[in-house]
Amino acid sequence: MRLNGHVDPDLFDIFVRNRVYERYAREFMSPELIDAVDVTQIPGYAGD
Repeated sequence: MRLNGHVDPDLFDIFVRNRVYERYAREFMSPELIDAVDVTQIPGYAGD
């Protein structure tokens, strides 16, 4: 979505860098449904 301009690139990078998705998953999902995420494989993520 970042690559196609659907999400602000800076906001996307902050979301990934701060692992907001992990906090959301821990709060709202069952542990067995949470997958490990390799941020280096996320298309469009600039990294640190």
